[in-house]
Amino acid sequence: VFEAELLRRLTAGLGNSSNNQVPQYFGHSAVRDGSGGAVHLAMSFIPGVVLDQWMYGISDAQHKRVDVHEFISGRLPGGMQRTIGFDAVCGITRSLLEQLAKVMDVLEPIAFHRD
Repeated sequence: VFEAELLRRLTAGLGNSSNNQVPQYFGHSAVRDGSGGAVHLAMSFIPGVVLDQWMYGISDAQHKRVDVHEFISGRLPGGMQRTIGFDAVCGITRSLLEQLAKVMDVLEPIAFHRD
């Protein structure tokens, strides 16, 4: 339920400024039963892939099994490592930080990110 409440507050705090970057909250419900319960959450879908998958070209499951030297020594098939110039990388990094800063600003009164 906490995650649903965070998304609700995030949607309210960001308004329409991040529609294509942050899922929009539509509603949720929580039901308790004997040994637990269920939470239903309705939110928008934002297409894309996680950053690690884009960068390395492998799934989360594969990421856990790849030797760290393969990440360091070169590009994995399908990955974007070492394919983008420094200026473009700086632009991508700036865009990611701007997106994260907006989210963290809205959530700062109620949550923190441990990383």
